[in-house]
Amino acid sequence: MIALSRTGECTIEGVTSNVKVEDINNLLETIPDDIEVDLQPVVRNEGYYTAELGRAYEMPSSYEVDVPLSFEQNLNIVYNDSVQDLNKDLNDLDKVILKKANVLLTVDNAIPLKLQLKPENVLIKDVYGNELTAVKKTIEEDKQYVTESTDGEKPVTSELVLNLTSEDTAFLSKIDRICFKLTAVPGSATGVPLKDTQWLKVTSIKLSVPGGVNVDLN
Repeated sequence: MIALSRTGECTIEGVTSNVKVEDINNLLETIPDDIEVDLQPVVRNEGYYTAELGRAYEMPSSYEVDVPLSFEQNLNIVYNDSVQDLNKDLNDLDKVILKKANVLLTVDNAIPLKLQLKPENVLIKDVYGNELTAVKKTIEEDKQYVTESTDGEKPVTSELVLNLTSEDTAFLSKIDRICFKLTAVPGSATGVPLKDTQWLKVTSIKLSVPGGVNVDLN
């Protein structure tokens, strides 16, 4: 088996020859549908062979082309997720008077790429699927990034904090779904192999109210 790589080092089982190609990214800019290979039979021992003149012989062979993907600077990765059916837990808060709440998301990331949560990539919806445009969204400055895995195997845990504010003091009771996208930070990782074992998961979502709440008992 022959392996072409940027470093000339490949540890895949069965590789007998490593070939260094520094500009390998330009080698296969478009993944081909077919690859043709011309084979030239060679006799490598002292044994005798019988060949029938004028007859075409078939030589069985098999090939496998492994083209690993890599994270490069222009790569754009978007992780979509949502938290649903929140109204079951929040609809009783219509008597609670507050204008601000924080949503804390705990994220485990085994991808060797840094991700970011931006306010414009968050949608707050009611039970009918309508966006609650009166709810303003901001992300805490030091709680907007998902840290990348250093080896692409061991997950790293990060915490994101989404701040919600509204003049409607009962806005929490109207929320049923929070939709969000995590986008890759440009240039956060280059030349790192993409593996099917890498993953990202939101493991916990919590709601906190800064300064406590006031309750309308009327």
